[in-house]
Amino acid sequence: MKKLVLLIAVLICSISCSHDDAVDTTFTYELVPVTTVEIPDTLIFQNTYIFDITYLRPTECYFFEGFSYEQDQNERVIGVISEVFDNPDCQSIDSLTAVANMNFVVKRNDFYTFRFWQGENENGEAIFLTKEVPVRIQ
Repeated sequence: MKKLVLLIAVLICSISCSHDDAVDTTFTYELVPVTTVEIPDTLIFQNTYIFDITYLRPTECYFFEGFSYEQDQNERVIGVISEVFDNPDCQSIDSLTAVANMNFVVKRNDFYTFRFWQGENENGEAIFLTKEVPVRIQ
């Protein structure tokens, strides 16, 4: 959990850089809330799966960059990282979502607890969408 908080702080404090010499486009990285996740009810040991992770895009200036991924024994804590371009013309959109695919290789033969970051509550505590998925050996 401490690593996730540290990652959030680093991402928010990221400095800007230029994508194009002619245009000075600045951007930062942010964790964005996961809304839904499509994963199987049961995983098969040593198989590879693609998880469909739907997340919010607050404006059209949010673009998928990758995943924040922490593991501790059976638990996996996953967040979606967006690259956010600093553009005053970006419109806020209440229900703009996107789907990112995450490959997952089953290396345990018991179960996994997946915790997908959904934001923070009014006390600043992280909220997670939690799914416990058993693993079977084929």
